[in-house]
Amino acid sequence: MEKFKGPIALALSEGVTKLIGLILLPLITASLSLEEFGVYALFLVNYIFFMALYVAILNNFVLVRYFNRGGRVVFESRGAIFFNILFFLFLSLIFLPFSIFFNLWNYFLIFIISSFSCLLSQPAQIYLTIKQCRQEYSSYAKFSLVYIVCYAALAVFAFIVGLSNWYEFALLIFLSHAIQTTFLFFYEKRVVRAIIISRNRSLSEYVKHFRGLLANSIFGWARVNVDKYFVLSIIGNAALATYSLGFQLGAVIGLLNTILIKILNPILFSSFKSQQTQKAKKVTLLMLIAFILITLIYIALVPYVVEWFFNDDYIDSVYIAQLVSVGYLLQVLVSIFGAVLFYERRNYLISALSIFSFLVLLLSLLSIFKLGLFNANNVALCFVFSWLVHFLLTSYFALKEPLFKGFISNG
Repeated sequence: MEKFKGPIALALSEGVTKLIGLILLPLITASLSLEEFGVYALFLVNYIFFMALYVAILNNFVLVRYFNRGGRVVFESRGAIFFNILFFLFLSLIFLPFSIFFNLWNYFLIFIISSFSCLLSQPAQIYLTIKQCRQEYSSYAKFSLVYIVCYAALAVFAFIVGLSNWYEFALLIFLSHAIQTTFLFFYEKRVVRAIIISRNRSLSEYVKHFRGLLANSIFGWARVNVDKYFVLSIIGNAALATYSLGFQLGAVIGLLNTILIKILNPILFSSFKSQQTQKAKKVTLLMLIAFILITLIYIALVPYVVEWFFNDDYIDSVYIAQLVSVGYLLQVLVSIFGAVLFYERRNYLISALSIFSFLVLLLSLLSIFKLGLFNANNVALCFVFSWLVHFLLTSYFALKEPLFKGFISNG
């Protein structure tokens, strides 16, 4: 039982970290009007995008280099952080004239808060990725609690004092990341010092890595969020609020997928390196079976979750949440099969698969619009279909990799 304590601690902390926003949704929906929640949902869309752009690519860079550099801890992240800040300034210079000319200040505020939240979280995320690579799961869990406690406390405080604007709740996420990163400077001075003195040449290496995964991040985000812009444009803010709630409830399975990846990737990468696959195969199979069971149970419980925690305005979210859960279950399969592509640094192939899957979603949405079948439920069905295509393509290319063939046949 002792050897399971670490992974269980990581799973619980990562699960609560990813689900804390969903757990607090009853407070948020009770504080915001349907229209305000619709704008807040757009903020979350942007926040997820910049987490993928700035944090996910950076974490993957550290993870891959850790296992490709003989297991040594590689704090080559100063250049990466510097590049992400420059990229943010570049995007700001592009977006600011549009905001002035078209009077899009609400959207510019969404861009600023979501971007800064993600940029501030980078040092803390690097620290957590190193802990993940070392499989120091208890330390990982303890540090994750800082963000969890801060965000929960701030959200409850906001509800008590009666905040009622979307940007006030958006700032809670920003403040939580700021507190966690500040805590790192006092909690682990050695890590901060290692980041500061890391080598400058990592900048060019990170740019190469970033360039390879940029399309994967952009189109991966677009595939998860373009449907919301369709719903907003065609049906309106109130419909977006209902659809977004259903999507966030279904995305619980997607958030749990991040737990699977954080536990499973170090095991798989180590297995690919050593060619010792028996244990890794067993763990992978057990996690996959557990994930399927959890998804089925969750789908059955979704109607009761909506009935107990949300008002009648959100009843249409149930079927959307169930469909989205199926889509994210397919994402789990993509993550497992795609791990070897990340390990072998097939970054452009990974990006190409994301682009193609996004195009499948886009064409599906345009088709149901042209056929007069555009509604929230059919939009969710298109989302599931795009993930099915992504899984089939990912499995095809993964099975062509010698490492993955050896992983399946050996042990």
